Amino acid sequence: MIKLININKSFDNLKVLNSFTLNIENGETVAIMGKSGEGKTTVLNIIAGLIKPDSGEITGVPQNISMVFQENRLLNEFSGIDNIVHTCNANKSDIKNHFKLVGLEGWEYKPVNEYSGGMKRRVAIVRAIMAKSDLILLDEPFKGLDADTKFKVINYVRDNIGNRTCIIVTHDISEANILKAKQLINI
Repeated sequence: MIKLININKSFDNLKVLNSFTLNIENGETVAIMGKSGEGKTTVLNIIAGLIKPDSGEITGVPQNISMVFQENRLLNEFSGIDNIVHTCNANKSDIKNHFKLVGLEGWEYKPVNEYSGGMKRRVAIVRAIMAKSDLILLDEPFKGLDADTKFKVINYVRDNIGNRTCIIVTHDISEANILKAKQLINI
């Protein structure tokens, strides 16, 4: 179980998290929702160990974490498939199957700098799903996707999480519902 107990975090003089507490069962999907600037991304970054809280306790976070950041963080000169091979140590045949599931068939070997924003987003999502992780952190992963693609990709994520714990930051409750989130946390 992942536990965040009385987490406090400020940036300069702005208090972003004030005694934030959250318990997440192993294998559970949780959606964190709220207005922009309320601390949702900060929670993910604290869980990922990218920033430290000012105070509070965090326990139970597994070592192997995959994450979709708000930015895609891809190597633009590499192909989509190579972005995943180099970070996930997956075989190309499996990656091609995942690309097909998210509508990227035929683009596997083209450099990412030729992809649209939505295509890059899907590569970042496939990378997080294919990584050997026990925890998946998703920071507004479906932004920039058209409605049909978004629905396809949300279902792809839901169907490929497996028994891993998943925490998604979203502004859209329908995303949380499709992912079958057990908890909806409003910050």
